[in-house]
Amino acid sequence: MIWKLKLGVCIGTVLVTGIAVFLFVRLYSAAIEEAFQEKGASYAAALADTIGPWVESGDEGLVREAARLLLVGTSIYVQVYMDGTLIVDERDPGLEGIEMPPISTPPSGREIHMRADGGWDYVDVVIPYGSGYVRVGIDATPVALRTRNAALIGAGVALLFDLFILGAIHLVSRSGKKGAAERTTVEYGPLRIDDAARRVTLAGVPVPLPPKQYALLRLLASEPERVFTEEEILAAVWPDSPYADSKDIKQCVYLLRRRLGKEGGRIVVNVPGFGYKLAVSEDIDADLTGG
Repeated sequence: MIWKLKLGVCIGTVLVTGIAVFLFVRLYSAAIEEAFQEKGASYAAALADTIGPWVESGDEGLVREAARLLLVGTSIYVQVYMDGTLIVDERDPGLEGIEMPPISTPPSGREIHMRADGGWDYVDVVIPYGSGYVRVGIDATPVALRTRNAALIGAGVALLFDLFILGAIHLVSRSGKKGAAERTTVEYGPLRIDDAARRVTLAGVPVPLPPKQYALLRLLASEPERVFTEEEILAAVWPDSPYADSKDIKQCVYLLRRRLGKEGGRIVVNVPGFGYKLAVSEDIDADLTGG
């Protein structure tokens, strides 16, 4: 039925756009997360290159000042180890609840991990230098915000796209109905159907029909002698009624035949087991008083 087709298209459109938004957000989030990790690694590497000589010379004051300067930005903690011993541990004053896992083995290369702990999302970066290593935590809140904004924008674009597609489907559907309504006259034997006037005549005699009976006759007259199945009739005559069934068709056929007079049974013909067709011969008697 038409309504089922429209419903299927609507559901399909929503699912496709939903999946597209989900994939977009995942890919976008992965991209900015990777970029953010690289940015954090560059901060830690710059600090390691700077403090290396100071640590070796024992100037912990300069090392501590450099660590504090890094906290002015997006860093939330800075730790400096030498020979496995923590010599500098500077943290953001508002930092609470983060338990940084200890590093049992000094890293041979840089290590980067995304972590969530104590209500914080952050990047944990470890960079080796000379006889020790630097550990820096970078606040990843901007990543979460940008991901959320991307999700909101994606959802908004998807909604607009869905509305556009559904609107286009509605317009096409109405255009099809309008186009069908604007068709000219259909003639088959003595039967004449004027679409514009919604007027039916049989051998020149007007046959007043209500909408459903007119729609049924118009459908059968679109391809005379062709047998239309009940499914096709339901889709054309009751497109917006999911509960219509064969009983409605039989009743409509019965009433239509009565409107067509005593020849109604010869005009609207039942083909048992298959459906109904229009069969009009030239010798039809347009006596509309019979049943």
